[in-house]
Amino acid sequence: MNNKPFIRYWENRIANAGNNIRAVGHKGFTNEENEIIYKAKFNILNKIFEKIKIKNKKVLDAGCGIGIFAKYYSDGGAKVYVTDASLTAIKLTKKNVPNLIRYNVSPLSKLVYKDNFFDIVHCFDVLYHITDEKTWELTLNEFSRILKKGGYLVITEFWKNNSERPKEHVKIRSELEYKKIFSDLKLKIISEYELYLFLQKNYFLTKLFPKFCLKLESLFKYPFFKRFSGAKVILIKK
Repeated sequence: MNNKPFIRYWENRIANAGNNIRAVGHKGFTNEENEIIYKAKFNILNKIFEKIKIKNKKVLDAGCGIGIFAKYYSDGGAKVYVTDASLTAIKLTKKNVPNLIRYNVSPLSKLVYKDNFFDIVHCFDVLYHITDEKTWELTLNEFSRILKKGGYLVITEFWKNNSERPKEHVKIRSELEYKKIFSDLKLKIISEYELYLFLQKNYFLTKLFPKFCLKLESLFKYPFFKRFSGAKVILIKK
């Protein structure tokens, strides 16, 4: 199990992009376009946390990047902890979210936190970047270990029928693979929220009409359009 190429990739990418959203967003889009794409993710989080209150909850942003989601939880009154394998990422997150409870540089497959510690573990746009199979399995085991009974795991995935390896630093695992490991870990899928109807999925439309594409994402409320989602936000309960 060799994490060095993974860590080196993110250290270089974040260091080169600096403290802006392209460091952790889609490299093909501008900061402004990435901000629109992230707005779609925030809209889904807002739906999730209408019922699950985050104020005073212990939240781990696992693979925090530059702290975009850590700030979301902090602004909502949560007690936010962050972990990332990249030292540069942690430094930027500390700068962007000054009232963190704790931060540490660590692979997600070997977390420093106690069992049954967190109310929520948040892991967006990270798991499909873990290309080593054993590391991926250990990471999900760690998430289950540190979650309290009744706690929630929130992730993004492409949720495809088959596994794919489109890039050296990307491994997309199938819905079936996820459901099997969730079952083994006694984790229950509560909700799935469609992401990327036009945003990001259609590169040229997103470049030309990012705000309009964000509005079109609302079509997911109609069952017919759900089949066209490019990815999903998945809410899982322990």
